[in-house]
Amino acid sequence: MNKIELGLSICLLGTIIAGMKMTPAVQKLIPPQAYKIPKDEQGEFQGGMTSLVSLTAIIGPLLMTNLFSYFTSKETNIYFPGAPFMLAAILSFIGLLIAYNFLSRKNIFD
Repeated sequence: MNKIELGLSICLLGTIIAGMKMTPAVQKLIPPQAYKIPKDEQGEFQGGMTSLVSLTAIIGPLLMTNLFSYFTSKETNIYFPGAPFMLAAILSFIGLLIAYNFLSRKNIFD
């Protein structure tokens, strides 16, 4: 492993660790009024959010590595190593549409 690969690996690992440490703090910034959740049910909500994050941490790498493997193999008709990034962009856009639809409701903070 050369110095560039080592540096990139350390940066990637640092980013992953920072993301894992920041998730609870970012979830805490979401006001309870945004979801109209009673204060005594906030822990249950935060647990559900953490479970979703954990599931995506398991499913995401499996899905994306298999997608990359398929689109870079010799058996495929289309050589497209950017397929995981395309799928990530599509899923992010769908998430953006869902968030916009949810947050554009007029009575969200009432």
